Amino acid sequence: MFRSLPADLIVVIFLSTLHLRVKSGRMGRAICSLLLLGLIALVIDLKSLHMCDEGGAPWFVRYGFGALGAVLPWVMPSHPWLTRVSLIPIILVGVFVARHLTASYHGEEITGNPLYSRGRFWHTPFTGQYLRESKETRAAREAEIERLKAL
Repeated sequence: MFRSLPADLIVVIFLSTLHLRVKSGRMGRAICSLLLLGLIALVIDLKSLHMCDEGGAPWFVRYGFGALGAVLPWVMPSHPWLTRVSLIPIILVGVFVARHLTASYHGEEITGNPLYSRGRFWHTPFTGQYLRESKETRAAREAEIERLKAL
């Protein structure tokens, strides 16, 4: 996608609701819902990346807000303009929540030590984080880096 969030908003809203009309049937709303689910999840994922090996928003944030946006064509079938306007806060709040979660992974709230934000840290399936690598693994990786530098 683009570097700016407003451009992403315009692209998502335009692409996903392009064929949505007042008289759109179930097929049109279903296509719109699938596009919204995928595009909102993609935008939230791309906008929440941080400088970490496994950086990114948890899956439930991406697809939760994507599903929330995908419901809109079914809730407001006779108001496509209201669907388009309602997508803006859903995407903005989704990006805010995802960015806050990914920024807090290495903050004092979770680790207690912001110095651990350097290198690989822990990400679990629920939060998207995994345990920090062991000393042996780190030593082997650093030895491999030194060996490659010597070549």
